[in-house]
Amino acid sequence: MAAIVEIARGLSRIPILLASTSPFVLMVTTFSDVVLRSALNSLIEAATELTRILLAFIVF
Repeated sequence: MAAIVEIARGLSRIPILLASTSPFVLMVTTFSDVVLRSALNSLIEAATELTRILLAFIVF
């Protein structure tokens, strides 16, 4: 029984880690995209798609 509880606790940490790292990744991606657009006139191709996905992780 104790092993099942430990497994459940371990699995319950996955959404918490995902929700806590998503804002940081979103911040770094947005910052990098803005800097690349300003400095090199280049952009990160998947930045908008990644933003949409990470916002969904944060909300849900």
